[in-house]
Amino acid sequence: MQLYRQTMRYLSIFFLLTLCLTKSLAQTKPIFEKFNFDSSYTIIGVCSQLDKKKEYQKWSFIINDTSKLRLVQQTITCGKKIELLTLDDNDLEIYVTKDKEVLETYYVSPKYNYVNYYPTDTTPGIFQFDISQLIQLADLNPIKSKYQNISFKTLEDLNKFLASNKKNKKLLSYEDVSEEQNGNFTISIRKSKDIQKFKDGWFIIEKELNRYTSNKKEYQISFNLTKSTDSTFLYQINTSKTIYKKFNLIGFQKSSWTANLIEMTLTWLK
Repeated sequence: MQLYRQTMRYLSIFFLLTLCLTKSLAQTKPIFEKFNFDSSYTIIGVCSQLDKKKEYQKWSFIINDTSKLRLVQQTITCGKKIELLTLDDNDLEIYVTKDKEVLETYYVSPKYNYVNYYPTDTTPGIFQFDISQLIQLADLNPIKSKYQNISFKTLEDLNKFLASNKKNKKLLSYEDVSEEQNGNFTISIRKSKDIQKFKDGWFIIEKELNRYTSNKKEYQISFNLTKSTDSTFLYQINTSKTIYKKFNLIGFQKSSWTANLIEMTLTWLK
């Protein structure tokens, strides 16, 4: 058995190395170059939730060995940036996870030969991609997976769930998909000669929010009378996390953003 495992290990490394020799010369940019892979990382290729017929099942794979991850990092590349009028509805999704949490998703189309991802943290793009690079990965490390969408009312509920499930070998990944869901945060404003009444602070907050959206339905301001003090006004703002991240009033205390519900997508081994 030990000899068999060693043989398979060397064989898999050999196949990964051959990717360097057989890939197209047009494939020049390593798509995983931003990561510093160690034993906490995994790369997973799975059918998207939209792929009901599992058309791309044959390209599904998992890589969780550090040496293989580093080889994949060197060998899986994309070509030049392209403009497409048509995108695939059923992309193969490749997740880079750390301790099973999804850090980034790559959308690969075997049909149109592209990869859609963020080569930097801020600039997404669609690039030429030779799908044959994934064939050997899928042949050596195939998986079948299923999705689960689940909601949590509080962060405590989520943490309890993760604590009892993260060590489950069948759990492949989890991802917080509630980022753009409406939630709330608070702003604390100290009284001053310019801010004597709660309406004074209200107008300042409203003016700042209007910098980020012209649609007043995208936010709601309320004054928290019970938690305000003789020296401080406290306001609650209901809005999206996108607006929360942009909101920046220097000198005023902004709380963390709380989602009304925490929505998670999990992938499990079948």
